[in-house]
Amino acid sequence: MMEAPQPLVRRRKAACAALCIAIIGLLTWMDFRSGDELTVSLFYLVPIGLATWFIGRWAGLSLALVSAGLWLVADLNRASGPYRPELFYWANGSELGFTLALALTLSALRNALDREKALARLDSLTSVANQRGFYEVAERELARARRHALPLTFVYMDLDEFKSVNDRFGHQTGDRLLRIVADTLRGRLRTTDLVARLGGDEFALLLPETSLSAAREPLDTLHRDLLDAMRKHAWPVTFSIGAVSFPTPPGSVDQMIREADALMYTVKNGGKNRLTLLEGTR
Repeated sequence: MMEAPQPLVRRRKAACAALCIAIIGLLTWMDFRSGDELTVSLFYLVPIGLATWFIGRWAGLSLALVSAGLWLVADLNRASGPYRPELFYWANGSELGFTLALALTLSALRNALDREKALARLDSLTSVANQRGFYEVAERELARARRHALPLTFVYMDLDEFKSVNDRFGHQTGDRLLRIVADTLRGRLRTTDLVARLGGDEFALLLPETSLSAAREPLDTLHRDLLDAMRKHAWPVTFSIGAVSFPTPPGSVDQMIREADALMYTVKNGGKNRLTLLEGTR
């Protein structure tokens, strides 16, 4: 599934890194100025936590090490008179261990949340986008297409005679067939394209920045590859495909789906196993 554009992600991470460094700089200045009157070591957890959550584990661990070094220098600067080195370094080592544990714990939590978030947007059988995931990406792509006046193509696909495979060979075979269809779609499309399963045997494709002329050849090839995959397993399944190219973005995702869905049913009612590609309404 398509993610946020990399330049935007990099800008967000850079902004977060700059903020965290600024906070650490301010805390270090306060640490040196305050002397024995005030300790601000606890507040170093804020930039460490922010860096771990919004940038990544290694950013958090790196800031934890930097912060520990700054604490050590500040404590040495504050020390007056004799002190026991073993207790001094034990205290600073404990602080370092705590911050490293915090970074590792936050990183594990963020990774777990990201996995759950991704799974909530994926079809559990085929691992392509589900309806929720499709709508989220499609809304984002429509907004981008409007902003930059870009074309896009939407494809709605139904598997002809899929029920007969379930009836003759069982649901396990039917599930395997759906996974092969999904794998074929993902393997033949660009990484910027979106593959989704919107129904039991209905798949959708969203091809950003793709005009009518640019979509025809790859979709024809994709149709042939899908048929070859079915013949390889002797499955009597074909594909009714309705594809709509929009020179300018449609008013909504639902409008895009309605036009391609209606075109797909025209194909299905007219003999099945055909790809029809038309220009959508503006």
